[in-house]
Amino acid sequence: MNRKRQTSNFFLSKAPSVREFGTGEAAEILGVPIWRLQKFLDSKQYNLSPEGKLGHGRGSRRVFSEEDLHRIALATWLVRDGFAPQFVGAVVQQIEDSDLDVYIDHEGEEAPLSLVLERGKDGPMIRIGTTKRAKTISEAYYRVDLNDVFAEVDARIAKMQQSQ
Repeated sequence: MNRKRQTSNFFLSKAPSVREFGTGEAAEILGVPIWRLQKFLDSKQYNLSPEGKLGHGRGSRRVFSEEDLHRIALATWLVRDGFAPQFVGAVVQQIEDSDLDVYIDHEGEEAPLSLVLERGKDGPMIRIGTTKRAKTISEAYYRVDLNDVFAEVDARIAKMQQSQ
């Protein structure tokens, strides 16, 4: 009987909390001014939006997840490397939230992920893969280690969490 009670309590446990960030915090974490973040979000070319939005209408509060921040950091990186806003929007929309997480290979080791752009018949092809695999792709004309893109964002999030 005790075992049954423990099992039922297990399923009634609280869901883990997911950290959310307001616009000011997001701008600080990304290392960009608020107006720059607003421009990314308001421009239709980038296809970016925060995960949640509290309230309705004018003055509503934007809420960002870590995945949102990683996606915006990648967009910032690509713009800095000279890619056009529409192309950047196409890239970030093709990346799933799961692509923004750490990849564990078949040996249980953490494998850094790379964003790879290749030439395809119908234009650029976007691939997410491990850095090891990406180094062997001969058709790649652009490759960026996602750990490089996200490292500073993750460090700033950790620092912010420590100060709270």
